[in-house]
Amino acid sequence: MSLSAPIGECKHDPDVCGLDLPGEVPLCPGCREERQHHRATQSLIRRELLRLARKWGAADRRAKRADRISDRQAAEMQRWQAAGEFHGLQSDLAHFQLTLLRITLQHEPDALQQHIKDGLRPRKAP
Repeated sequence: MSLSAPIGECKHDPDVCGLDLPGEVPLCPGCREERQHHRATQSLIRRELLRLARKWGAADRRAKRADRISDRQAAEMQRWQAAGEFHGLQSDLAHFQLTLLRITLQHEPDALQQHIKDGLRPRKAP
C-alpha cells in the first residue's frame, strides 16, 4: 500500500500527522483509522486464504484416500464426497477472487482496467 492512498481516502490532517515523516511519529486520527482498517482487512484475507488452503488439502487427501480403498462402493463414495468438496471450494475461491478484485478496484483501478483490457484482447494464433 502506498502512503498516498490513505491520505486521499481518509480525513488526513497534515498539521498533526507524522505519516510523511521518518521514524515513529504518531499518525493523525484519520490515518490511524485507515491503517487499522487496512490491517484488519489483511488479517481477514489471510485467514480466508488459509481456510481455503486447509479445506482444499482435506479434499485432496480424501480423493487420494479413495484410491487406496479396496471396497469399490466405499471408494466411489469417497470420490463423490471429494468432488462435492472441490465444487464448493471452487465457489468459495470465486467469491474470494471477487473480494480481491473489489480491493484492487478501490486501490488500483487503472491497473485493474489495464489488466482486464489486456486479458480480453484477441490473441493472434502462433
